Amino acid sequence: MKVNLRTAVFVLALVGASLSMARAADITQVWSESGAIAEGSYTDQNLSSLEGVTNNIGMEITADATTYAGPNSGTGGLNVPVLYFGNTCCSGLGIFEGDGAYADYWSILLGGVTLQGSGAAVNLGEPTTLLLVEEYGTAILYVNGTVVASAPNSPNATSSSNSVLWAGTDQGLDASFNGTLSNAEVFTFTGVFSPSDLTPEPATGTLWLVGLGVLLLARYAQRRRAAC
Repeated sequence: MKVNLRTAVFVLALVGASLSMARAADITQVWSESGAIAEGSYTDQNLSSLEGVTNNIGMEITADATTYAGPNSGTGGLNVPVLYFGNTCCSGLGIFEGDGAYADYWSILLGGVTLQGSGAAVNLGEPTTLLLVEEYGTAILYVNGTVVASAPNSPNATSSSNSVLWAGTDQGLDASFNGTLSNAEVFTFTGVFSPSDLTPEPATGTLWLVGLGVLLLARYAQRRRAAC
């Protein structure tokens, strides 16, 4: 089979262009922490830049619960933040482990007032990727890439004065996530979001080099056969 080098290069160009347009949204990482995450609060200048942001914001974290969430005091509730930006009493948004009658469920908390549960139960001992996106006035919760809950944005579901990010607990320190948290990030985006937008893009330059190398080897083999 003959390989036309110009045609093949043109095809590679189309492939590269398709890969560059594969993402539906442009992601800007605001804060991230790789590996195990200590329970507590996180603040920095980048997080402060999110004060007043009402849309196109997201957060992702891996949670592995060993036991269901419980209170740290006699009056603490059983709903506990997994990753929350703002003040859980009155502002912000985030991912919660919500208390159920027989099991806990991954949930959304908006503005400290609206707790939207889901049908996605917390499976003990199973690392779970949790992703919350606030887009076009709606908060959407993904569990392992699948939408499990959504809720309209409440009026105070943005942190206008408190730019603290909480992992595994909140400002009251009355409840705690029982297990390990890891690999968290907070980001903003433009365009229509898809969970695949968080997957690192393939290195286009590397793809070109590999493709051209294959083509040159094929052309060399053709010439060798023709000379025989």
